[in-house]
Amino acid sequence: MVRNFGMGGQNLNVSSATSSLPNFIVLQTAAAAAPGGITKALSYYYGNDPLNVSVSSQAAFTTAVGYLRGQYGRSYSPPNTWVYPPAWAQVDANMAFTDTSSNVGEMTGNPLDTVNRLAALGIQTLGVSLLPCNQYVFQSMDPTSALYWRERWELYKHTYVVAGWFWKRAMQRVEFWNEPDLGGLPCINASTWLEHLTLRSMAIQNAYADFNADVQANNLPCPANAAPLGLSCPISPIVVVSAFANGGMSLPAAGTTAPCVGAACLVAPGAATVCSGTGATATCFFGAQTIANEHLTFPPQSGTMNNTWYNGQAFSFHR
Repeated sequence: MVRNFGMGGQNLNVSSATSSLPNFIVLQTAAAAAPGGITKALSYYYGNDPLNVSVSSQAAFTTAVGYLRGQYGRSYSPPNTWVYPPAWAQVDANMAFTDTSSNVGEMTGNPLDTVNRLAALGIQTLGVSLLPCNQYVFQSMDPTSALYWRERWELYKHTYVVAGWFWKRAMQRVEFWNEPDLGGLPCINASTWLEHLTLRSMAIQNAYADFNADVQANNLPCPANAAPLGLSCPISPIVVVSAFANGGMSLPAAGTTAPCVGAACLVAPGAATVCSGTGATATCFFGAQTIANEHLTFPPQSGTMNNTWYNGQAFSFHR
């Protein structure tokens, strides 16, 4: 079912899914624009940190992330100096609302209640944070520009808050974009995919680490849904780096040097039976790049690899 999330919106899609795990469903979310969430309109607050300072450089991005991950980042009552805080309460309210309308875009029901009832039955849930590039098109790929960092900050913040909602429901498995290689979207290509991969995975894993730390510090209880799901804190996320529609995508070429982009990652670049599209839009880039760049850190253009870091703990193909 589709439901506005509130940061500024999320769609919730509960459906059956093929998985090696028993009792497994998919919960899919997608963003809409609202205060505290992502909007491409250059509003007064867009691209600003919680103190309303423009995130116009990598240093400013690091500072903004520090605010979000710090003492007040997960607070429902941040200091008055936080003029642009995450909209945690709005998110909770929208996801706990019982929709009884006949709106074709929203199936009736209560997302929070549904997730909790399934957890009580021992049914694990995969959270899919659906924010395709056509809903948030990067206007800059230049990490020396202010716009680049403002855009990445908004996407990081949104992904962090969505992951926080998942953690509170003991949803261990998180996927940040289902089937990115479908739709022929011109906004996703070999380079923009690495931006999504490294930034959004970092935001998800940071959120889980921070909420786990809150439990350890006795600032939060472990989620109530954890016990019936056989989990306990700390809840380590399993980031599913998307489910790719093209199950025949190539693996990285033997001896591939990472980071690599596009055809440099592929065994047989451009093979008609494997790839659709040409150049930077070839769909087979996704699987190969994801594997070859599993240790690549954000920002991807820096080419910095960390062998202790994994952008994903799982990924899948649809056949």
